[in-house]
Amino acid sequence: MQRHYNLPGLINFRDLGGYPVTDLAGNPRLVKPGRLFRAGHFHDVDDSTQQVLQQLGIDTIFDLRNSKEREKRPSRFAETHAPVIHNLELDPGSGASWKGLLSQSDSTGKITLDTQQVEQVMCTLNTSLVTDHAAVYRQLFEILLAHEPQAAVFHCASGKDRTGIAAALLLAALGASRNTLVADYLLTNEYLDTRHHIARAMADAGTWLATVDSAALQALYEVRAAYINAALDKIDMEYDSIDAYLADAIGVGEKQRHLLQERYLV
Repeated sequence: MQRHYNLPGLINFRDLGGYPVTDLAGNPRLVKPGRLFRAGHFHDVDDSTQQVLQQLGIDTIFDLRNSKEREKRPSRFAETHAPVIHNLELDPGSGASWKGLLSQSDSTGKITLDTQQVEQVMCTLNTSLVTDHAAVYRQLFEILLAHEPQAAVFHCASGKDRTGIAAALLLAALGASRNTLVADYLLTNEYLDTRHHIARAMADAGTWLATVDSAALQALYEVRAAYINAALDKIDMEYDSIDAYLADAIGVGEKQRHLLQERYLV
């Protein structure tokens, strides 16, 4: 099956279909293709990409960006294609880890980044997503459970961290193993042009960086197993298992998982 769609102007657009899972009855199943997609923003899509999105039957969008991001890069869809868009405000920059990093700026307001520091920030950011922002993911599941879309996409700016956690939680609810959650998360490194982000940040470094370290920027713009594992380890530490986390923090217990598996597994 086709997992990644290389469409003009669309970042990191991937189908969650085809992943192996084990349903609640213990049966080996697969995630249905063409029903659940993950992506980056939709601001730069051209007419041909919009036509493909319409052909895929995408009628529901979950936008995990904050309001400033949406204002700067509003989503673009063809006039003949009007999916329902759910704006779910998720601002990882509001977390203590990122604020702590910015607080270390020098007298000019610039910050110094090193690789180890960035890796720690990204681990803490992903941990914060499953703790401080669980209510947003709960809302995503509530909408998905209340209405069965023909095809749904959840996305943030680059389809990396906020989207990565959403994908992990959905796949977990459908019965995917931890190895599958991590593998899906790491696919971003294959389908997101991190070199473009790094080059852009290097060019713009003088406005916000005191020193430029390309290795640190690479750690910032790519995904690493340590980042998603930090979030999953936090779940295990506080809830004993991701199943308990889904039930207690996200509101997706056995009944809700049965419904999701009925809709999205083959």
